[in-house]
Amino acid sequence: MSQVLSRLREATPITREEFAALEPQLRDALLHAQDDLAGRDFPVIVAIDGDDVTGCEDVFELLHAWFDARYLRAEAFAPPSDEERARPWLARYWAALPPRGAIGVWLRSWAGELVAARAADELDDDAFGRRIAELRRTEEALVADGALLVKLWIHAPKKTQKKRIEDAKASDVWRVSSGDELVLGRWDEFQSAAERVLDGTDGPHAPWLVIDGRKGRARSVAAARAIAELMRARLETTPSTRREAPPERATQDPVTILDRIAAPAPLDEHDAETAIERLQAKLNRLHREAHARGIPLVLVFEGQDAAGKGGAIRRVSRALDAPKYKVFPIAAPDERERSRHWLWRFWIRLPRDGNVAIFDRSWYGRVLVERVEGYATREAWRRAYGEIEDFEAQLLAHGACVAKFWLHVSAGEQLRRFEERDATSFKRYKIGPDDWRNRNRAHDYELAAAEMFARTSAVVPWHVIAADDKPGARIEVLRHTNAALRASLRIDDTDR
Repeated sequence: MSQVLSRLREATPITREEFAALEPQLRDALLHAQDDLAGRDFPVIVAIDGDDVTGCEDVFELLHAWFDARYLRAEAFAPPSDEERARPWLARYWAALPPRGAIGVWLRSWAGELVAARAADELDDDAFGRRIAELRRTEEALVADGALLVKLWIHAPKKTQKKRIEDAKASDVWRVSSGDELVLGRWDEFQSAAERVLDGTDGPHAPWLVIDGRKGRARSVAAARAIAELMRARLETTPSTRREAPPERATQDPVTILDRIAAPAPLDEHDAETAIERLQAKLNRLHREAHARGIPLVLVFEGQDAAGKGGAIRRVSRALDAPKYKVFPIAAPDERERSRHWLWRFWIRLPRDGNVAIFDRSWYGRVLVERVEGYATREAWRRAYGEIEDFEAQLLAHGACVAKFWLHVSAGEQLRRFEERDATSFKRYKIGPDDWRNRNRAHDYELAAAEMFARTSAVVPWHVIAADDKPGARIEVLRHTNAALRASLRIDDTDR
């Protein structure tokens, strides 16, 4: 039997009179916790799942009534739509994350989706196991970032479910969820899947709370009391302000991979343009096939200021059909983005199947600028390496084609480009005080980049490209993009 389900204890029935006396106390505790949470530096996510579907829905509705609904972000997740299936399966939950200081209540959350999909034979055993591991790592990442996860599993035995449905069919008053019939119809498969999900995602980061669903009033009291107590305990032990991170500064002067980049000889201008046009034509044909097969393409561009990322991106985008791609210039996170887990703003920008997302700077800012400038604590940016690899692994598991580019420009060439921008009116907007200041910390950034390459190349390798010669760098970007698409499409013919 599941270790989690073995924690179930039969609830003591509660009379109407007892419930009437308890209700004001519980509502007051929830509202005070919700009020105290406002302005604090962590979100609360209440996930309500279980085989007692009617009980789950009743608890969801009760929390709607007992919390202040104006400041509650409630989501009742249906089976994923075609639009939602066109992205990694966890994307819709990332999009629904509440901001810091707020509560999200999820009915039929990510755990419930996994159980239902396995019970209906929509996932084979390997995919099921992989998704359980993805879910556990996601929950651990959210908790490490500060979130409080309250996970309720509401359970009622098979005979209880069967009697409810029979009574509901014989009555015009008593409501029972249609979901209960679906669960009852595949009871053994549902329970087997539930045990694996519960045991696979239970842990100190977010333990499951198993609630007896047989007695409605006792179920409601147990759920409300657990949420209020966990919120109060967290509010009393969590400081209200975030710890500032000291800037990361280099303490030694080793040679990095960026010092060893050999720049190829520049191409003749005409030959370079001919090569670019030929590679763009190939990219257009490859992406048309990727679009037809529903393979999303994610391109990541990083590198020093003035390394030519924008020019390389334009050569890629010109080869694509305009409605099928989107370029995301990533700047410092805004207030809405800072209020959620740092990866949230990238999850919500993922392309649907067959389309392209191009990131002009990306999630790697966490281990580059946020590390070097002290915007993230050492604990946070070091933890980010694993979170990034897990994020990219989920993209690949969904079937995405992912390519990552670092465009490297030498210090002398960067200075020449800075001065050219400063002297050209229509380029002057591209340069500011931060660009000049960052040159003084170039080595700190190079050390951060070198560690980034070493620690984030196992899932998706980096393409480090010498970019002093702009046409040559653009050719390399197009060539590697085409190669990545050919690999995803399993096309061997390099002329296609």
